[in-house]
Amino acid sequence: MVGLIRTLGISPWLARILAGRGIEDPRQAREMIQPELCPSHNPASLPGIDAFLQRIEKAIRSHDRIIIHGDYDADGVTSSALMLYALQRIGLDCEVYLPNRFESGYGIHPDWVEQQKASGFRLIITTDCGSTATPACLKAREIGIDIIITDHHTPDPDLPGTAAHVNPHLPDSRYPFKELCGAGVALKLAQALTGLVPPSFQQTYRQEMPVELAMIGTLADVMPLVGENRRIVIDGLDRARAQPSPGLQALFGKPACRRQLSMLKQLLSRLRHG
Repeated sequence: MVGLIRTLGISPWLARILAGRGIEDPRQAREMIQPELCPSHNPASLPGIDAFLQRIEKAIRSHDRIIIHGDYDADGVTSSALMLYALQRIGLDCEVYLPNRFESGYGIHPDWVEQQKASGFRLIITTDCGSTATPACLKAREIGIDIIITDHHTPDPDLPGTAAHVNPHLPDSRYPFKELCGAGVALKLAQALTGLVPPSFQQTYRQEMPVELAMIGTLADVMPLVGENRRIVIDGLDRARAQPSPGLQALFGKPACRRQLSMLKQLLSRLRHG
């Protein structure tokens, strides 16, 4: 604790709080106090990223219609919206499907895969689901529609029939931070797609990246607010305050959400000051 006080120049009470959370390394402590210093890791180390990018490049060349299969919770909604943002801005024809909690249940199902094939889609991309969806993946392979799984739940490392499987928990993952939510994974994939955006538009693409959606997914899925998650939340809060999207503006206009916005501002202050 004395080392934290001397190295970081912090008060004894803050050092005690950090030590009580098991944070005694000065670097980790500095990131906790100054979350803007938390790293934003290179998505190139995500497992399956090369296969993902190759299939997206093929979709651009072939003008493939794409359907994004999200999930019904906040993480599933925000991750699918992030994926839609990225794919539309590289010129792809995309739609989003969000299952009904009571009618469809969780995850992607073989009969739904068949329906998308019949509707003319050539590529399915999941967000926040699919890492154990063996029947759906086998059906996709059987009927000739490609499927990309992007998820953060415990995966089946031998999931068959996928064009790509992106999940930081896969055994061969070199990604240094495992605790991303589904929207966090989608954010990293959106960053990875920057190279496919026309050069004259890349700066705008980065500036308009809806990191606040990844923030919502991270908070709603109760992910640990450490490392890259802390960076995602702080960046998302900054953007939500400075440039709220039309959807967030509509939500913030509701009395209950105005109270939540006040809480988010308090959270932002606490994140910045430990």
